[in-house]
Amino acid sequence: MQASSAISAVNAVYIYVPLALTAVSLIFIYLYKLYREYDNIIKELDERKLEQ
Repeated sequence: MQASSAISAVNAVYIYVPLALTAVSLIFIYLYKLYREYDNIIKELDERKLEQ
């Protein structure tokens, strides 16, 4: 039989830590502004391609 502190530690490592890291990652992905600048990036790349 495992101590309740050991079970809590296993739950934290396998459930709560990945859940928290996923939430932080989703926040960073949402705040990353690439999707807002994507059209401008494509436009600039096309202009560079035409110049060559």
